[in-house]
Amino acid sequence: MPLGRLTDKEQWTLRGGSLLRRVLVCVVGEVITSLGIAILLIGHAGVDPYTAFLQGVAHLSGLSFAVVVPIVNILLLVVVPFDRTIFGLGTVLNFTMVGVLVDFFQAVYAEYFTFTYTIAGMLVCLLIGMSLFSLGVSMYITCDLGQGPY
Repeated sequence: MPLGRLTDKEQWTLRGGSLLRRVLVCVVGEVITSLGIAILLIGHAGVDPYTAFLQGVAHLSGLSFAVVVPIVNILLLVVVPFDRTIFGLGTVLNFTMVGVLVDFFQAVYAEYFTFTYTIAGMLVCLLIGMSLFSLGVSMYITCDLGQGPY
């Protein structure tokens, strides 16, 4: 988005296609995505390949998921050559929000709920977690504010 469009008053309303509305939908999408990832991780129901990679890095390094996500994403952004035009505000929101929110939701879940590892429990976590993950990612992608790893 050209910088001149940021000063346009229409971009700071909640009308369809405005920047403010797209950013709000993107943030809500990231929250829903993070909740879905947390439920999938708690239920040992599996996650997308990139989250599995980040979980492995967190496990091997001893760092929390919230710390690993931005570090790995920034390293990949610097090291891997790709089209820089796909980088945007949504990319930065993804880098900074997902790891922190996943750790937060896992802590909240552990505080208030107990999970028994059964096939039925894992299937429920898979159904709920994947539905939330898919909804959140679709909201994030629809905003067209930059690409993430999904």
